[in-house]
Amino acid sequence: MSFFDEADEPRTETRVPSRSPRQRRPSGTGRRPPRDQSVQTRRAVLAVVLLIVVVLIALGVHSCQVSANESALKDYTNHVSSLITQSNATGKQLFGQLAPSGGQQNGPAIQTAINATLNQAQKELQTGRGY
Repeated sequence: MSFFDEADEPRTETRVPSRSPRQRRPSGTGRRPPRDQSVQTRRAVLAVVLLIVVVLIALGVHSCQVSANESALKDYTNHVSSLITQSNATGKQLFGQLAPSGGQQNGPAIQTAINATLNQAQKELQTGRGY
């Protein structure tokens, strides 16, 4: 006799007894049924998790803004420092051209050198106004 030749046993249905109207809880006890309580617990946990996520996102955005501000200030400081260094070099160049050279250069050559230094100083001024 094989496995498939056996007769099936009759199935028995299991019924869950329902509560009769007399077995219901009185509504004045103030306790919720366990199912409602678990739903409320899940909602509370979800609300706490969402609150934590929102706070973490806000902290992340704030730290990015602070970092961007610091980076912008550092860039500005570096540009200004570079401009000051260029301006100092241009000033030294101009005063070197104006110093008495013992007659080694003639007037038009000195004027041309001073004009070139003036053009360089004006470019630096425009760069400084751009910041």
